[in-house]
Amino acid sequence: MNNIYSKRFTIMTAIVVCCISTVAFVIYELSELIRLTNLDEPLIGVAFFFAAWYAIQFAAVSLLISWSVVLLLQGSIAFLKKKEIAGVGKAHYLVALLLIASVSLLYGSTVADFIKTVVPVKVIENEGFTNSMGMEMVKLNADYYVSRYETTQEQFEKLMGCNPSHFVGPALPVESVTSAQARTFCEKATELDRQKGKLPKGYSYALPTFDQWQQYVADAALDGSVTPAGSKQYLNSTRPVGSGTVNRLGLYDLRGNVAEISHDGQISFGASWNTARKDFLHPLNQNNFSGDNSETGFRCVLVK
Repeated sequence: MNNIYSKRFTIMTAIVVCCISTVAFVIYELSELIRLTNLDEPLIGVAFFFAAWYAIQFAAVSLLISWSVVLLLQGSIAFLKKKEIAGVGKAHYLVALLLIASVSLLYGSTVADFIKTVVPVKVIENEGFTNSMGMEMVKLNADYYVSRYETTQEQFEKLMGCNPSHFVGPALPVESVTSAQARTFCEKATELDRQKGKLPKGYSYALPTFDQWQQYVADAALDGSVTPAGSKQYLNSTRPVGSGTVNRLGLYDLRGNVAEISHDGQISFGASWNTARKDFLHPLNQNNFSGDNSETGFRCVLVK
């Protein structure tokens, strides 16, 4: 019986658990790659590189966690059986806690990201609301809200007192904005909704991160989107928000109309009314964003 407390047993058990969990993770990642990239040649190489990198990180995390759990179980069994086993006891608990702390400090974001990817994002019904600017905010189970539509010119002008758009119309998405203007809009929207008591406690408006974007873009379809490919013709301007396809979360225009500025202001997500290149039409496409142009607008999220 004492062999379950041996170093060999500890290491082998941790490795076996690590291998099983890593294989399961790789299978999941591959299925997601196939779903998200549709095996498009320009994207598949980069996608597989990132999948391999995440798999390596996950394997490291899994090994540390497995080792920690085995050590804790060994110590607990020895304690319950009131056995004095050489090398088992306080040292096991100490090493296990140190390993868990290491996982938290070094790989915490990896574990959190993995959990987020495993849990499908869904709409939490009856918790959405319409804010002071008339934006419909949809609550997701990832603990943030996202606007159902891209920010319109009417909403932008109402709050900012100006309209920088090239194509003018109240229901059209605001475009030709800078990342600084988009952030200022979010700050002012937060102040206004707090004053009017419309803002959930602890939340504020922001521009979306890539992690958030890839969660809520979900199954947004290219067919019917406000792009040359989706409309089956070349377009000469934006369209009113909501003109494009809607995804399973009830969000519109994720694959076209205007590309959407990211949280860091350096990139934009998705395609626009003028996007024709196939590789730029992918739902997880990221574009370098260097300034205002008529192909780029933004969508607000509400985060803690």
